[in-house]
Amino acid sequence: MLPVSFKHLFWYAVRSHKESMAAFMRVMDQVNDELDSDGGPFFLGKDMSLVDCVFAPFLERIVASIPYYKGVRVRGDGRFPNLERQERTCIR
Repeated sequence: MLPVSFKHLFWYAVRSHKESMAAFMRVMDQVNDELDSDGGPFFLGKDMSLVDCVFAPFLERIVASIPYYKGVRVRGDGRFPNLERQERTCIR
């Protein structure tokens, strides 16, 4: 599974802005890639699993708060297409 600890998501408290932004984007790229590793749209393939249920609230908080606090868009600019695909699939 994803070699990510949540401390990397709290980048704003421990690094310079430039370093933090680079670290955050690397983690989000890993998440995006992991969503496609088994064919997506979910972490383990075409069916939603416990992994998706546990991770979804964190992703939603990131999507909602990062643009406001740091000016970074996670959704809507095409950088993370697998995250956007997962969200569209969950909404259906």
